[in-house]
This record gives sequence, structure tokens and C-alpha cells, in this order.
Amino acid sequence: MSENKGLRLILAYFLLAVYLIPAAPLKNPSQGMSVWATTVSLVERLSLDISWAENLLDEKHVIKRSDGKIYAKQPPAAAFLAAPIYAIARIFLGNANESNIFISWFILRLWLSTLPLLFLAYWLYKHDTDEISLGILLFANPILVYSLLLSTSVLAACLIYFAFRLVYDPQRIFLRYCLPAGFICGAALFCFPSSYLLIIIIGIGIIFAERQERLYSLSVFASGILPFVVFLLIYDYFFAGSLLYRFEWESFGTFLYTQLISPKHGLFFYTPILFFSLLLLLISHERRSLRHRMKTLIILGSLFYFCLSKPSENFVLEEFVLLLPFLMDSFFDGELYDRSNLWLGAVFTVSLLFCLLPALNFPFIPEGFKYPHNTLWPRLLLEQKVLATNLTALFGLKSNILYILPVLTIVLFAFYQVLVSMRKPQRFFFGAVIGLIIAISYLFLLNLDKPELRQQRSIIAERYF
Repeated sequence: MSENKGLRLILAYFLLAVYLIPAAPLKNPSQGMSVWATTVSLVERLSLDISWAENLLDEKHVIKRSDGKIYAKQPPAAAFLAAPIYAIARIFLGNANESNIFISWFILRLWLSTLPLLFLAYWLYKHDTDEISLGILLFANPILVYSLLLSTSVLAACLIYFAFRLVYDPQRIFLRYCLPAGFICGAALFCFPSSYLLIIIIGIGIIFAERQERLYSLSVFASGILPFVVFLLIYDYFFAGSLLYRFEWESFGTFLYTQLISPKHGLFFYTPILFFSLLLLLISHERRSLRHRMKTLIILGSLFYFCLSKPSENFVLEEFVLLLPFLMDSFFDGELYDRSNLWLGAVFTVSLLFCLLPALNFPFIPEGFKYPHNTLWPRLLLEQKVLATNLTALFGLKSNILYILPVLTIVLFAFYQVLVSMRKPQRFFFGAVIGLIIAISYLFLLNLDKPELRQQRSIIAERYF
């Protein structure tokens, strides 16, 4: 891999992440405000109680106690990690108030959501991952949007993937790696409890290791996780009053279609390049190895399990973020580079555009918008002429469609770095043109709009921008 091109892609992502801040913090319907409020409480009040910020919080992401206290549903691991950063920022910003929420939220988002993905990309770059794989990781999948929000799922995904590589990358499972891998998995669990299934599967694989002390290795791995499990149970018992409320799910029903294929929430609709990852599960050169078998079990088992979750307002289910590094693992190993053809150029371009568009204004989908790529996001840009809250807001400037120019410049620069690194750049480019035509046809030429949606968009533009 060209050293300069890989670093340029990482730099391009960092500039994009600094510039874009989808959904202003005070109007953000995600769990990010509860993470922010818990961090503030830890630093300013030495408490986990966030009842002082009740008017800023979404009820779906908090636990209300009968004694009037309110706690975040999300465990406080992210808040503990963010507390030192907030304490430093507080020296310059002062205590939390309406005038500095925007800046402190932005700082915490960079620390908890953006930097983990940035470090993962740099680690992969140092391990000779090619440019097309870095381009997919940073720009052409839903991690892009979640890394622009104050979300703990990105941090958990990076931790679990690194633990997996630590255990299964060597030809054999080494005891000395089991404890740190367990500790890393435990930290991910305390950040994002939905990751427990992936952690269990990683542990199961150790049982099949070709070594006599495999049960001892498993116990060492589990001992690294145990303290965090205890912390999570204590938090759930004392603050939520239950040990089982996290393990609720819906019936399977039509959620398989909704979560994977549908234009509203479907993971593979937003990121069709991931179909290549499913293909590579079948034809990978390492498909007979324990590592590949465990990766396949993680992907397929978790993919179907997460489909039991009821769709939320998120454009793609947040739990899928945990799986994305595993779905792209074959890409990181260079198995996609030899397929630099028309199809790869087309699906990369569609994935890039379909994941970038939600980041440009409003990455949540209200009721009624079944085709958000056609009826929500592009029309917010063209009709309401609004763009995501971005770096210009720190200088008191209001949203303006012209602020999209830096975004387009950064994305075109990243695309060029990928293009010139391909084995067959001309074929990849023609495929990209085909993908662009397909995407534009769906985004702008199809008329799926309804009169009632126009009124909703006006309300959204007024409320969020």
C-alpha cells in the first residue's frame, strides 16, 4: 500500500469528522445527550444522577426512579472515559450551560466516537491494509454516521474487533493474549451491553484451540471480562432495579427484511458493498482456519440475532456497528483488491453516497419516511436548503447549503486516493460512473414523495437546523 495514499485517506476522514456534526446536540434524539449529561454529572457533581438535565434528554435513553432521580440506560463506562477530557475542557468553558453545550458535546464526540475509528484505521494502515479497504471503513458504511454522533457503539466495535485480532491472528491461541483480550471485551461490554453475544462467540472459539490448556485459556479470557460483568450487574440492579431488562427482544417476523434489505433501515441497502463480504466468507483463502470460522459465526449469528431488535429512529440499527469491522475483515486482508472491476466501483460509489447523505443533514428517520434517500435527505438539501450542523456553527453561522462544498471537496479527494490505488483504475472508474447514475436515479429521479411528507420536512428543518 502507498504510504501517502493511506495517510491521506485517514486525514480526509478526520477533516470530515471535524467539519460535520449531524443533528445539533440539544436536538439530538440519540443516546448521546445522556452520555454527555452523565459525564457532566461525574465531573461537576460527583454523581451519576442526571435529573438536572431532564429537559434535554430523550425518555427512551434514561431510567426514571420513583425517588425522582434519573440515570442513563447506557452504563457509565463512556462517561468515565470522557470525564478527564471534559474536566480539561471545563477549565476553558466553565460549568455546563446552554451556551457551551454545543462545544462540550462536540469535544466528547471527537474523543469517544471519532478517535476510536481513526485509531482503528491507522492500526490497519500500519498492518498494510490497502486503500480500497480503508476507504470503505472510513467513508462507505454506517460507521461513518455513528462516528459523527456521541455513540458508544463505535468504541465498542473497535475494542471487540481488536480483541478478536489479538486472539485469532496468530497461528495458535496464546495464553498471554487471552487476559488482555478478555479485559478489552469486558470494557466493550460495559460501554455497549449489546456486544455480549460477540464476546461469547469469541470465547467459545478458544475451546476449539489446538492446545492442551484451552480450558485454562478460556478461564483466563473470562477472568478479564468478569470485573466488567460485575460492574454492569451492579449498575443495572441499583440504578435500573432489574438484572434482565436489557435482554428484551421482539418476535422475528418481518424484521429480517426491515433490518437488512429495506430502503429505510436495511444494512445492505445502505452498504451494498457488504455483499462482497458475504461472498468472501464462502471463497476466502483462509476459510478452513479457526479464525475464519469464528468470524463467520460472529457475523451470521449476530446478524440474525440483532434482526430481532425493533427498528428505532436510527437509519441503520446501531447494534450492526459492532459487526461492521468483522464484515470488512476480508477486505482488510486484501481479498478485495484483486476484484478491482466495474462491479466494485459501482457498489463502492453507491455505498459511499448512501452513507454520506444521512451525515449531511439528519441521520434519523421520522415515521412516514419509508424511502428516506428519496423523500427526506436530498429534499432537505434542495428544498429546505439545510445542511448538517457543522464547524461553522461554532462561529455563530446558520446552516447553509453552500457549506456542502468542503464536504464534497474532502469526499472527492478521498475517492481519488482510492481510485488511483486500484489495480485496474479505469474499470473501477467506469463502475463508479455506473454507480453514480444508479444512485442519482434513485435519489432524485424517482418520485416517491407525498404531500404530507413535505410538511414534515419543513418542521424537521425548523426544529433541527
